[in-house]
Amino acid sequence: MIKELLADKKEISIRELDEKAKEQGISGRTMRDVRSRMKNELEYQVNEKQENSIRLKE
Repeated sequence: MIKELLADKKEISIRELDEKAKEQGISGRTMRDVRSRMKNELEYQVNEKQENSIRLKE
């Protein structure tokens, strides 16, 4: 799910990612675990709204 949302070099806020996961019945804890396992593939930053966001590393 994370890779689909971040396809084409998109960036998404952690909040928005967690909301989309919740809609699909995935808990916030599960998403944190997955993001932790994907740490070598993800780049964290702060977006223009001052929210933590992620995108796939190039």
